[in-house]
Amino acid sequence: MIEQVTIRAVTPAGTAVTFELLGEDTLSGGVGGWESLDRPRRAAAAGWVGTPPAQLTLPLLLDGRERQVGVDVAIERQIRIVESWGVRTKETGRPPILQVTGPLLVGPGSRWVVDDIAYGSRERNPDGRRVSQEITVVLLRYVAPATVRSPAAAARDRQR
Repeated sequence: MIEQVTIRAVTPAGTAVTFELLGEDTLSGGVGGWESLDRPRRAAAAGWVGTPPAQLTLPLLLDGRERQVGVDVAIERQIRIVESWGVRTKETGRPPILQVTGPLLVGPGSRWVVDDIAYGSRERNPDGRRVSQEITVVLLRYVAPATVRSPAAAARDRQR
């Protein structure tokens, strides 16, 4: 049975792309956050710098081969969508935030951003257009940044 993964841009809303899952997804990170702090003439100390984001690595296949009986369908449009996930949008000025669904180690409620895209083997039709492309997408769990204001700035805002 072919397991499918769908990735959809949610902020800003965008088109979804469905892939075949090639092998196992890998979830790493999201724990730890200690760093070695060098100290002159003493042993290094362990300092807490914050929890790193979780990372989800997805080995995927975009496959347009034999979509219809005896007809291969080019997947260039889907490739352009995938590539657009890694660059800023006009609407928000940053790359889109994504939602991933499928038989994965993570639930569909979490949000992700693209950290890396790596292309593997591919097949082209006689016109030179891709009809199959292996692609590894590496995602970072998205956590919205919080603006931290100093107590003095907050007091000035209250006085205005």
